[in-house]
Amino acid sequence: MFDFNDAEEQRAGFGGELIPEGTIAVVVAMLRPGGQGPDGILRGSDTGASMLDFEFTIQGGDYDRRKIWNLYVVDGVTEGHEKAKNISKSALRAMLEAARNIRPDDASPAAVKARQIAGYGDLNGLTFPIEIGVDAGKLKDKTSGPGGERWPDKNIIRAIVTPDREEYT
Repeated sequence: MFDFNDAEEQRAGFGGELIPEGTIAVVVAMLRPGGQGPDGILRGSDTGASMLDFEFTIQGGDYDRRKIWNLYVVDGVTEGHEKAKNISKSALRAMLEAARNIRPDDASPAAVKARQIAGYGDLNGLTFPIEIGVDAGKLKDKTSGPGGERWPDKNIIRAIVTPDREEYT
């Protein structure tokens, strides 16, 4: 028997309420292991890409404990994978800069070292601010045309807020 009488009531926002576009929030980044790669951290795709699967948990404020998920391509076999890898690498750099209080234009030896990690596991637990966006739901069936059934809108990371931005404080 399982008794849920002592559980907290469901909080507002877990029923599909989106966090407003442009909201700034502090998150903790956690990698969800995918079982691939030398340390099992990478997640594979059916297209041949290797990705980091992140879960970002908001810390504090009106949206405390809400989550946003994102995949970052780190390797692949196609030209598209290479483009995605470069975009992901920029995002991972921004995570390190935001978490370690390094301005993107800082080229000092300390900043160069702060942008280096020994392995992807070093990204676990990074805490930094983000700007939240809203991504319109995509078509469930791409052949159905513009009026076809869509997935619900979802929150995304619009940008990682680095120390050069006013919102960083």
